[in-house]
Amino acid sequence: MADEIVLPETVTKEMLQTLFSDAYMDVSTDTDGDIVVKQSYRGYVMPATDGRWIRLYSLFKSSETATPEDKLAFVNKVNDELIILRAYVTDNGGFGFEWYIPVEGGITNRAIVMAVQRFHRMLDLAIGKDVKNVVG
Repeated sequence: MADEIVLPETVTKEMLQTLFSDAYMDVSTDTDGDIVVKQSYRGYVMPATDGRWIRLYSLFKSSETATPEDKLAFVNKVNDELIILRAYVTDNGGFGFEWYIPVEGGITNRAIVMAVQRFHRMLDLAIGKDVKNVVG
């Protein structure tokens, strides 16, 4: 993988999928054509339509016994302690985690790959903060 500069106008789903494949990552596309990178968890990679950023996100179900208060306490703890990872309760009561990689001004291929790897390590840390077993 050459460490060339990636600019917003060159960011596409196809470019990203090739980048992750060249970096020997477990990458595929789902039925909607979204990029999926699997490490500890299943994570999605979505470039902005104009390529100015890349959204990384992962979705989790909640425990059937988790109360709304415990769910909110969990995401607040993650947001407070991990800062760069954004956690939220989804509309269906599960959990979402996301992080954005800025591309505007240019970023290297290596930095994108490392950011995706870092996102997965942050997911491990976030799930580790689930002391009340609210994540299903």
